[in-house]
Amino acid sequence: MEFKIQLQRDPQQLFQKIRNVSKNKMEIIGDVSGGQFQGMFCGDYKLLGKTASIRIQQKPAYISWKIVQKGIDYLGRPSNS
Repeated sequence: MEFKIQLQRDPQQLFQKIRNVSKNKMEIIGDVSGGQFQGMFCGDYKLLGKTASIRIQQKPAYISWKIVQKGIDYLGRPSNS
C-alpha cells in the first residue's frame, strides 16, 4: 500500500530522527531523498520537495492499515504538534 504525505517539517531532521529511533528495529538503506527499509515493516520511500511517498510492502498482520496511516500522517506534522 502506498501513502503520500506533505511534510510540514524539515525532511533532513525527520530522516535523522527516524534513523536514530529505529536503528535497532529496522534497517534503512538510502538517504533523505529515497531508499528502502526492512524489519517489522518492509518497503521503500522517496521524497520530492516536501512530498513523501511511502510504500509498505510487508507489515505485521496484527497492525491495521488504519494504524499505519495514522503513524505516517504523524510523520508529516510539524515537530511541535
